[in-house]
Amino acid sequence: MSNAWLLLASGDAREYRGNDGYEDEVDSSYRWDSQVRHHSKIQVGDKLVIRDKDALLGVSVVEEIETGPGQKVQRRCPDCDTTRIKVRSKLTPVFRCFKGHLFDSPKNAVIDVTTYASRHDAAWVSMLGVLSGKDLRHMCHVSPLAQDSIRPFDWDTFTLAVGDGFALGRVELRTEQSPDGHTQTLTRARVGQGAFRTKMLAKYGQVCVITGPAPESVLEAAHLYSYAELGVHHDDGGLLLRRDLHRLFDDGGIVIDPKTLAVDVAESLQSYPEYQRLHGAPVQADLGNGQRRWLRKHHSQHRSGGQGGPHADG
Repeated sequence: MSNAWLLLASGDAREYRGNDGYEDEVDSSYRWDSQVRHHSKIQVGDKLVIRDKDALLGVSVVEEIETGPGQKVQRRCPDCDTTRIKVRSKLTPVFRCFKGHLFDSPKNAVIDVTTYASRHDAAWVSMLGVLSGKDLRHMCHVSPLAQDSIRPFDWDTFTLAVGDGFALGRVELRTEQSPDGHTQTLTRARVGQGAFRTKMLAKYGQVCVITGPAPESVLEAAHLYSYAELGVHHDDGGLLLRRDLHRLFDDGGIVIDPKTLAVDVAESLQSYPEYQRLHGAPVQADLGNGQRRWLRKHHSQHRSGGQGGPHADG
């Protein structure tokens, strides 16, 4: 079965054994290298639980992992050569190693590494602050005092702790166990996703189909069908959606009525004023016949209880 991992995301207070950490967009990518313990063990289909120093950020599933050669600057103590050094933001000398040596400037060296970058945006579930960093560390299969940024994690204990109030079904859907015990992934590398989004922006401009004009940086190209199953980009099979609405659309919390082209917000979301006000509103873009066909299937699946076709997945 698939594994689960607790990952420490980059931030102002993060340190990585003598290097400056990594830049992550936590809802879509996580980057690490061969200097990190467990670096080669994360696999496509594994569950990711991502936190910062203080609290949970969100969860997802690895869709793909890019690897390649790279270099990094490693900082060492000039007295004992250890990489276990810490910045003292309010004291001088600025640095202290774990053996107690104090110094103003570390010894820097450029080393060759293998770089890794996950892609996990399709199943991302934001869970900001739901559990503390301490709670999450105690769910690991290693000591909660360990300093590793990647740790084996107990997913079952986690799901019991957070309860049923989150769309973790999206995470479970992304992997399923085959009869022979091998993990199969339901995702497919989205080759051409960038070009698909560019086409949507050229066609509709910077407009979310549900809420109207929006900054380009928050707009995503949403498939109206399961790209994971079909593996192709249909020009008439996409819409631009604001990022949060994209997630809710994928889960069926928000659908578009194919007859009236009005937004249909699930009852479970109508306690949130931001989403309740969208219920019954007309779409903000002209939709073609192809898009309406896909919307009928999506609506049938999530509102009629039928199996109207592949679900949308981003």
